[in-house]
Amino acid sequence: MLLTGFYGKFPSHGDFISRRLPREFLDHWDEWLQGAIRHSQNELGNNWLNSYLSCPVWRFLLSDGVCGEGIWYGVLIPSVDRVGRYFPLTFVSHLQQAKSPMRILAECGYWLDRLEDIAYTVLDDNFDFEQMEQSIKQLGNPRLSPSAQQQTSAHSRQVSRPHLMAALETERVRPLQAMPALAEHLLNRMFNSFSLWWTHGSEHIAPALLCCEGLPSLAGFTSFMTGQWEQGGWINLGNVISHSDSVGLLED
Repeated sequence: MLLTGFYGKFPSHGDFISRRLPREFLDHWDEWLQGAIRHSQNELGNNWLNSYLSCPVWRFLLSDGVCGEGIWYGVLIPSVDRVGRYFPLTFVSHLQQAKSPMRILAECGYWLDRLEDIAYTVLDDNFDFEQMEQSIKQLGNPRLSPSAQQQTSAHSRQVSRPHLMAALETERVRPLQAMPALAEHLLNRMFNSFSLWWTHGSEHIAPALLCCEGLPSLAGFTSFMTGQWEQGGWINLGNVISHSDSVGLLED
C-alpha cells in the first residue's frame, strides 16, 4: 500500500504538486475540483475569497467507483501557491484492502486527526516540505480491523422488500453498534457509489456530515464554503444530538 499522497497548491511552491497518486484518481478528482472552484467563484463573486479562506477543513471518504477502484480517505484544505493562485490541497490515502466505508469511519478517526495536523503545517510560515514528507511516512496508513476489510452484503439490491439482519456476537454488543453495517447497506442500495464529507466546522460553518452519490455537484461544493446547504441541493436531516449511548461515526 502506498503512503498517503497529496495534490494541489503549496504556499511554498509556484504550481501544482502531486505525489503518490495514480492518474486514475487524479483525472476524476482534478476535473471535479477545478469545475467546483470555477462554479463557486462565479456563484459568490466578490465574496468568494473570504468564503474560501474561512472554509473549514473537510474530511472525506470516497467509496469504490467514485474516483476509480477502491476506497479513498483524506482531507481537503484551502491553500494557495507562492504567487497567490488559490486552489485547495488534498491529502488522501488509498485503502486498497478496505471494503467497509462505515467501519473506516468508526476506526480511523485518530489517524485522520494526525493527517489534518500535517495538512495544517503547510500554512505555517516556517513550513518545511521534507519535514512534511517525513511526518507522512511516520504516520503510515490506517490500521484496519478484519471487519473493515469485509464487504457488506448487497444481496438485497434486487429484492423489492428486503428484510435485514445483523448478528450480534455476544449479549454485550449493543444494537446501536450494528448501525454502521446497516447504514452502509442502505447507502449501497441507494447509490451505485457515494462520497461522505464531514467537518468540525469553522467560525461561520457548523459541524456537519454530508453524503451524496458520487462526488458533490458543483453547487453542492459551494455550500462547503458558505454553509448554505439548501441552496447547494443538500437535504437537511436536522440536528444530531450527542448521547452517551450513541456509537459516534465522527470521532474527535
